[in-house]
Amino acid sequence: MAEFKVRGARKSYGEEVIKGVDLDGGDREFVAFVGPRKIDVAT
Repeated sequence: MAEFKVRGARKSYGEEVIKGVDLDGGDREFVAFVGPRKIDVAT
């Protein structure tokens, strides 16, 4: 049995792009937090 909680997550790249996100995950749940794909990044 496992669970997790994230409260008030923030991320910035010179400008705040994630503003206080809360996530909860319970036993046997799958949680994904995704954003837009940057297709202009050189590999």
